[in-house]
Amino acid sequence: MYEGDLYKYTLSHDMYDPESSGHTSFEVEHIKAVTFENGAFYHGADLLSDVVEYDDTLKYVGNIYENPELLEELQNGTK
Repeated sequence: MYEGDLYKYTLSHDMYDPESSGHTSFEVEHIKAVTFENGAFYHGADLLSDVVEYDDTLKYVGNIYENPELLEELQNGTK
C-alpha cells in the first residue's frame, strides 16, 4: 500500500422503516485515497492499519496518478 492508492470499501447500514414497522438494510460503496500524515498512513479519516484489520471489504481499485477519473469521482463526492 502506498500514498495515493485508492481503495473501495462497502458499509452496511440498517435503518428503521416506520412505514413497514421494520428495518431496512442497504450497502454503500466508498472510495478513499491513502494519505500519509504525522508519521502514519490513513484511509480517509481512519488509520489505514485499523481499516485493514477490521474491514474485509477493502479492495484496491487504482491510484490517483493512473486513475484520475476515480479521483475526480472522489473529489466530486460521488463515491
